[in-house]
Amino acid sequence: MQSNDPHQDHTTALSPEQAMLVSIRDTLYEGSWEDFIADLSARAEGKPHIFDTITISSNLQDTIRSHLDLIAEIRSREESRGQPFHDNP
Repeated sequence: MQSNDPHQDHTTALSPEQAMLVSIRDTLYEGSWEDFIADLSARAEGKPHIFDTITISSNLQDTIRSHLDLIAEIRSREESRGQPFHDNP
C-alpha cells in the first residue's frame, strides 16, 4: 500500500548506497541529478569535479559506472512514484 506522505517510505525504499547518493545530491548539488551526473562524468574523464565519491583506486571507473547506474534506478523510481526522494524527509 502506497502512503500519501511522499517522504514516509524514504528509509525503507532505498538501499543504504542509494540513500547516500540522494544525500549527496541534496547536499552538494542542490537536488539536481543532472549536476551530480555531470560531476561524476567529469571525474571519470579526469576533468575538474566537485566531489570525490571514493578515493582514487584501480576500480574508479567501475565505481562511477555503478553510481551512475544507481542514480538511473533512483530516478526511475522517483518518476514512478511521482515524487523525488529527499535526504531529510
